Amino acid sequence: MGSLVDIEAQAWAEINKATAAMDAGRISHFSSIAREIEERKRDWEARMAACPSVQTSATLSPQPPASPSANGARRRGHRQASTNYTGQQIRGFDFDGTPVNVTTYKALLLELATILRRKHSGTFDAKVLTFGGRKRRYFSLNSGNLKYAHELQPGGLYVETNLNANLIVDICFDMVRALGYDETRLRVY
Repeated sequence: MGSLVDIEAQAWAEINKATAAMDAGRISHFSSIAREIEERKRDWEARMAACPSVQTSATLSPQPPASPSANGARRRGHRQASTNYTGQQIRGFDFDGTPVNVTTYKALLLELATILRRKHSGTFDAKVLTFGGRKRRYFSLNSGNLKYAHELQPGGLYVETNLNANLIVDICFDMVRALGYDETRLRVY
């Protein structure tokens, strides 16, 4: 058995291989391992920091590839000009210069996820399978893991749709960043 760093590196290597092979089962399996390692590292860091005489490093090991929500902590303040979308009507969004009309935030999530999944078929699933909040995941290979699952096309990946407007917009910006785009390429209106 290797060190925690070795195990984490092996998990991410397996995720990359499974992504290249488009093997959803292996992606899910190794993503859950990588997610659990991150959760435990955060817990250990917090426990170490609780002891006044111990100074902790920023992390216990090198970080895996960027995954905005992999650790379950939602990043706030990344919305367009910190806009509060609660109670606001949506007319559409513009991604990478292409306007798309939508009338609900759920439609925003589904349309953008579909567009990004088509453009990044080899990596999209692995990236978003790490997205989640404190109590639940936002994407899953199993509809039973989500409260209100909607299957994205061409199938095999489900997204949670029982989310508030601000969270949906945050997830949309997280998807854009996770795939290497500058967040200014997405505009919600």
